[in-house]
Amino acid sequence: MNQTKLNPHYTFNNYIIGKFNKLAYAVAKSIVNKPIAKYNPFFIYGGAGQGKTHLIQAMGNKLKKLHKNKKVLYVTSEVLMNDLISGIRKKTIGEFQKKYLRYDIIIIDDLQFIAGKKATEEEVVLFFDFLLRNNKQIIASLGDEIKCFVKLVDHTKRNYESGIIVDIGSPDEESRIAIIKAMADKKNIRLTKKVLNFLIRVTEYCDIGGFEGMLNNIS
Repeated sequence: MNQTKLNPHYTFNNYIIGKFNKLAYAVAKSIVNKPIAKYNPFFIYGGAGQGKTHLIQAMGNKLKKLHKNKKVLYVTSEVLMNDLISGIRKKTIGEFQKKYLRYDIIIIDDLQFIAGKKATEEEVVLFFDFLLRNNKQIIASLGDEIKCFVKLVDHTKRNYESGIIVDIGSPDEESRIAIIKAMADKKNIRLTKKVLNFLIRVTEYCDIGGFEGMLNNIS
């Protein structure tokens, strides 16, 4: 298993909060303060570039600081899928499970890339059941089309009373202003009122990831 390193720049301090992500942020903070106690598993879904990776990595960074006695694992869905498929092919699922049991908190990014692979998806559901029975905290991000992972979503709603699935939508105007200003400050870009108003208009249907590209074009 190749553990993916957490990006130290993804923190709660530089995560912009607005109406579009307020619930996800509140749940994330609750888990960070008291992991495993509730909201387990925690699934965040939303469009590309809406800040899902930032939020779950911020959780991982904060969890490692607050709970030094707990081991935190952050992996991409690709790493998880490769480990799982390897375990199935080599008939070493037990060894695969043991690798992940070393950790108290498992954070998985872009879980939607496993969706559609029926056998793998079913194994992921069984694997999550296994982790939860062993008192592990699961945190995962999913793409916008959450329906593509029907089996996992339905299973979560039916069987995990403490589980929660939260949507991160598109940022409203107030949030876009805050995000653009924060990005501009970080790049030492001075925005005139005219330029700021222009950026607010053109980012109405743009994901957060596209904001930075626009700022780079005017820097």
